[in-house]
Amino acid sequence: RNRNKLELEMYEAIQYIMEAKNLENISFCTVDMLNWVNFRGMKNIATVQIKQYLQADWDLKPSSNSNAYTQYNILPNGNICERKNRGRFYQVSHQYLTKLDENDEI
Repeated sequence: RNRNKLELEMYEAIQYIMEAKNLENISFCTVDMLNWVNFRGMKNIATVQIKQYLQADWDLKPSSNSNAYTQYNILPNGNICERKNRGRFYQVSHQYLTKLDENDEI
C-alpha cells in the first residue's frame, strides 16, 4: 500500500536518527515523534494521528510501564542530542524498518 506524507516523514525521521547515531534500535514516545516530524516541516499534527500509525498500521505496542529510555532530539541545525527520559515508549529496530520498506511502498 502507498503511505501518506505523515507516515513517510515518521519513517524517514526514525531512519535519519538511527543512521546519524549508528543505532540498531531506537525507542521513542509519541511526543518525541511529534517533535521529529515538526522539525521535518509537518505542522498541525496531533499525537493521536502518530499513535494510530504506530499501533494500527505499524503494529507496534508501547512499553507497559513508564520506563527509562534514551530520548533523541533534533536540534535546529540538524544535530541530534540525546538524554535519558521516562515514558511509555515504542521501540523500532533497523531490521523492522527494512521489513516495512520491503513489504510496503515507502
